[in-house]
Amino acid sequence: MTSKRNKFLTLLLLCLTNWIFPSPLLAGLNRLSVEGERISLNGRDIKLLGLRCSNALISDQATGDLIASLDLYRSYGVNTVSVFMMGSRYGDIQGYLPDGTLNPLYQTRMRRILQATDERDMVLIVGCLYWSTSRAKEKLSHWTQVEANRAIANTAQWLRDENFTHVILDPDNEGMAVRETDWQVQGMIAAAKEANPSLVVANNTRQSPTNEDLNMHFGEKEAGKPWFDSESTPKIGIEGFGYWGKYSKETHQENESFYNYSRIGRYTQEMKADQIAKTVEGMTQHNGILLASTWLQCSPNEGGEGPFASLGGRSELGSAEDVASAWNKDIDTIHPDAGILWWMEYVKENYGVYGGMGYFEERDGLLVLEAESYMGNIARTPTNGSQEQEHAWTLESSIKGYSGSGYLGNLPDEQCDLCPTHHSPRDGSGAEMFYQVKMNTEGIYKVWIRGRSTSGESNGVHVQVDGTFVKNSAGTNISGFRPHHSWVWERKHKEEAAAPDLFLSKGMHTIHIYGRDDGFIIDKIVLGHGQGEAPKGLGPGESSFHRL
Repeated sequence: MTSKRNKFLTLLLLCLTNWIFPSPLLAGLNRLSVEGERISLNGRDIKLLGLRCSNALISDQATGDLIASLDLYRSYGVNTVSVFMMGSRYGDIQGYLPDGTLNPLYQTRMRRILQATDERDMVLIVGCLYWSTSRAKEKLSHWTQVEANRAIANTAQWLRDENFTHVILDPDNEGMAVRETDWQVQGMIAAAKEANPSLVVANNTRQSPTNEDLNMHFGEKEAGKPWFDSESTPKIGIEGFGYWGKYSKETHQENESFYNYSRIGRYTQEMKADQIAKTVEGMTQHNGILLASTWLQCSPNEGGEGPFASLGGRSELGSAEDVASAWNKDIDTIHPDAGILWWMEYVKENYGVYGGMGYFEERDGLLVLEAESYMGNIARTPTNGSQEQEHAWTLESSIKGYSGSGYLGNLPDEQCDLCPTHHSPRDGSGAEMFYQVKMNTEGIYKVWIRGRSTSGESNGVHVQVDGTFVKNSAGTNISGFRPHHSWVWERKHKEEAAAPDLFLSKGMHTIHIYGRDDGFIIDKIVLGHGQGEAPKGLGPGESSFHRL
């Protein structure tokens, strides 16, 4: 009774505090920065691997569909998406009012996406103006450079007020607005920087400003600054303007009443091969790549379909006849191969579940990870168990005897040793860390954890592979770590759980550490050491790390 009363009083105090001192909810979890030719997220180098979802603000449903798909995207390796406030061909999103202020309707939708990507350690490219042939610009026809600068500044200021720091701002898509006017993108960038000095602002035009942080797509490659392709499409061997031209607008060109793309999500084998080649180039020679597809960017028309946040492909859509019948489309227009599943599968196979940041490499059947070398660290309030507070893996170094530069504690420790029910989450709802790895040797790897317990209620942790948590599967409920208050190598487990022997195929994988017992401390993870003999002392040295 006392616990419930205290929880009520805490919530009441929190509500009163937010009412008196309003602040954005859970913003600023991640910080993007640019240093020389490198892009960093929370101080770690990152290559942007993502999807261009320009029409995601077109409706509440489209916004919700994108948010609902983000975890799926992450599971394949996507760490970035881009969304536009204004325009988007055939979308006509009116994100700015005539005076350059943000339209509250689209502002609210963008906030939802900002919040969702921040919670998932993803980067969001916030596009401002997408002039093109969009009907949205008709209400902005009176604009001069002054109004354009004001709109960009208002966007930057809003991001600052909301404390969203995982963002790249794109003032003008492909320089479409500056090409139709006498505006200068340097003025737009300056306006954004004045409103929000720490915001990462990109140039996406053929103009050559000096005040941008990075260049992308139409921006020229420039020594000393990052560059990535934010709108990657394949080269195709047909006459016309390529993917976005005749191939994707053929129906529109033949029938002016059709205001959308045609051949939505269709790719020939030649196009797929070229897109994969561009992906390799972007990930190895530049700072990343975002796939741009009519599947992601089409807009609803009289048929009602689009934009698609799903992956499409045969595994999802069924036969060509089924799809054509369901969508009331000609069978040559909608095809069971339509979608981006083929590209996502290539990304997952070659760049890993959280691709683009780098990986630790297994050699001779041994993989060793320092706990503090995580590539992502997600705080959570567990939904399974009686832990009431948000928990996070917190880096510390006050207890001596650790390996590497520190250890991670699952904190806070609520010290609930006498809880009548499970205090610790038995699922994947606890705080999470993940590590991208490359396995050269396929097989079953024995898991050893170097950790430290403080009691029988702070002596457990879960280890899983590739983001899929299966209750009581191998790697879950690793526990013991006795004697308490000592550094111990452990692989014991609760009786209901399988032994911590993980099968890992050749290729890229992600190792996940999920919090179970709060107060537990983890120092090092070893996979594949010997035939069951515990590592000695601090254990073997950490596996080699390779940046992409």
